[in-house]
Amino acid sequence: MNTTEKDENETSVEKRLNEGFKQTLRKAKKRTLLRTVFISFCTALVLLVSTVFFVVPYAKEQVDRNGRKLLGQLQARYLVKGANQFMDSFRWQNGVFNGEMEFYTFKYVNGKRVHTGTWRYMYGMQTPGDTSGDIAGEKFSSGGGNSLEYTAMTQEQENYRPRYNHAGLKQMEFYDPAVDYNDHYKDDLKLLDQIGKDKYVEMALSFDKSYSLDEVRTMMSTGPDPVWYWANSQKEEDRKANSYQRYTEKGKNGEDVVTENFPSPIYEDDAIGFHAVNHYGEQLPDPEQFFIPALKKARMQSTYDIMAGSDNLLNNEDIRILGVVVTGDPETLKALRNRPFIKAASLGVVTDKY
Repeated sequence: MNTTEKDENETSVEKRLNEGFKQTLRKAKKRTLLRTVFISFCTALVLLVSTVFFVVPYAKEQVDRNGRKLLGQLQARYLVKGANQFMDSFRWQNGVFNGEMEFYTFKYVNGKRVHTGTWRYMYGMQTPGDTSGDIAGEKFSSGGGNSLEYTAMTQEQENYRPRYNHAGLKQMEFYDPAVDYNDHYKDDLKLLDQIGKDKYVEMALSFDKSYSLDEVRTMMSTGPDPVWYWANSQKEEDRKANSYQRYTEKGKNGEDVVTENFPSPIYEDDAIGFHAVNHYGEQLPDPEQFFIPALKKARMQSTYDIMAGSDNLLNNEDIRILGVVVTGDPETLKALRNRPFIKAASLGVVTDKY
């Protein structure tokens, strides 16, 4: 065999070896791919089964548990905040990872039930928590809905204009006796002559100073019974700091510029206190007994601590009353005129008797 034939044979063998190696490599890659697909399929199947039988039930259980926690906090909140407002007719719907709650609020105005709004909250798997004083869970996003933001009102006019809730009902106003409002005090008792005899009226009364619960009961023993008590829940120095201020500053051209800051009254949704009547409109013999534990359940620990004082234990003697809400027909409420302890009176809901 000559040299040329020998080289050709070697080249032919090398080609066959390379081809066999490539074929073996292709088969190995194919087996690896099939193995990877099979393992991925099995893993996905296990994850799917785990999700269906373990994760989904756990998530639903957590959402349901947190929804019930939120409901408890909301129920407690309406025992301590929102003048003369009750929570009622709640319902919720739970999904896999979140839920939605809806409820209604109402007032008793001289025994008549008046709807005051519909509220919705969302919640999820995260355990409800409240570090800012707001209810755990989130309300639906909302906005003013008015694209014309311009106003010619001064701060004074804007702060003391009537305000209404989203159901169109007038909000009552409370005036802290420790705050100087620069004589901006409502005296809506004088409006009773303009209200027909076929109406029931709700009125917020702000006192000239703080009183004990027993003192208020004595003061209000003649006339309409309170349906809600407004309690002092702020430190004295913080209350006084909200007072009217007037000061002079130098303008751009060196002229004197007078600036006035007018404090806003406390509107009924932000007022802290407790009901004097129950969910059926019946007078409660010891209404404060529900108020004290509800503060903690509503996650309002900072308010509890302020009211409790240095011993950090809130009791009946620590509760100071700054005002009340009363209801009745116009003639009955006229008996409250010229009471020396009433600093301001603000009209709330006016409704038909029948």
